[in-house]
Amino acid sequence: MSVIRLPDTMLRWPFPRRINPFYPEVAEESASWLRSFHAFSPAAQRAYDRCDFEEYRSSCDLMNLFFLFDDITDLLDELDASIVAEASMDALMHPDRARPEGESVIGEVTRQFWSRVCQYANLAARRMFEEQWLLYINGVVEQARDRDRHRVRTVEEHMAIRRRTVGAEPSYAFAMLAKELPTELVNHPLLVSLRASVTDMLIYDNDMVSYEKEQAAGDDLHNILTIVMEERRL
Repeated sequence: MSVIRLPDTMLRWPFPRRINPFYPEVAEESASWLRSFHAFSPAAQRAYDRCDFEEYRSSCDLMNLFFLFDDITDLLDELDASIVAEASMDALMHPDRARPEGESVIGEVTRQFWSRVCQYANLAARRMFEEQWLLYINGVVEQARDRDRHRVRTVEEHMAIRRRTVGAEPSYAFAMLAKELPTELVNHPLLVSLRASVTDMLIYDNDMVSYEKEQAAGDDLHNILTIVMEERRL
């Protein structure tokens, strides 16, 4: 039986890690906010409580929103995943409206998150994030469709959808929310290429770290390791 050893991709990372000085206080505020929804099972909540999120309050909230969205949709079929996605997108577009009774908790979590962001983010930057969030959640729905059909993609097909479901592009857009950056700068080919390279790095690292959990849960068809092993017949 062949043994494949995964590398430590951060072993020679040349840049020092810097943590925001307000991290402990703000991270706990955000964690308490998410816990107040009682959206996770006890086991999932314990796993969440062991996570670290290193940004200001809204950044922490976004990471928590990603975590919750992923947890809710992980094993849903395409129809149910699309219902959750529509609730999140509707809340993003209408943060001033109360969410309907009986809706997935993701609607209210998204609404509260975006309500806070709208207090300081400029309109153009908000539109950029909304566009990227739509691509992300639609990618998650497409992932659910693949799961329903037990579809195993090629590496190229997998990377095309994984670049959306990894959540990198909404994160880049979020980082620019409070900044007045000209469109020509944001869309400069050099920055577009840089974002694409960073996204692929995130995918490889994320999939290596999460493979054991996904494989144990029978949900590893959306992981680059499974895709490569299937394609190379390893």
